[in-house]
Formats: sequence, structure tokens, C-alpha cells
Amino acid sequence: MLAFPSLLLKVPNDMSFLQGVVPSQFKIARVIPVHKKASFKQLNNFCPISLLPVFDRILEKLMYKRLINYVEKFKTLTDNQFGFRNTIDLLLIAETVVLNKYIHNQH
Repeated sequence: MLAFPSLLLKVPNDMSFLQGVVPSQFKIARVIPVHKKASFKQLNNFCPISLLPVFDRILEKLMYKRLINYVEKFKTLTDNQFGFRNTIDLLLIAETVVLNKYIHNQH
């Protein structure tokens, strides 16, 4: 029998990965108004910030890891797609592009 924490992670994990379902409890966010500027009396001076449950964040990280593993295993991203790349990879690519532009403009 699974311990409670394991069960808590296993049930949503199985539901989300196998059935494509995110438990409705994970979709409920706590919205907090954060003051941006000027008067506290005007609503447009506030920005809504949504706080999701911690288990939703855990599920998101697990899903991200699975997606990255799939993308890397089957090489589904081209060199021009950067959305899922490592930050260090992006910095190296940006450096290469800038250096290439500089070198080609010199000649």
C-alpha cells in the first residue's frame, strides 16, 4: 500500500499523464491584487496575481520533464526553436549570432 504523500502524487500524476486530465482542485487559483502605481482607489492601478496550489506546480514540473525528455529523445525541435531550450544554450546561440553578424559586417 502506498504512503499518503506517494498516493497524493501518484493519483494526479496518473490522471494527468495517462488520461490527459488535470484534477479540478489543481485549477483553482487564489487571486491577489498587487498595487502597481498611484492611487489605491482606482482598480486599474492593481495587477491581479494568481497563486496556484503547490501540487499544480509539482505536476507542471513533472510534465515539463517528460516533455523535454520526449523532445530531446526524438529531436522534434529545430535549431531555430528556443522555447524549451536551456538558458545557457540560448546565451551561447545569441553570442554566436552576434559574433557572426559582427564578423560578416566587417568583411
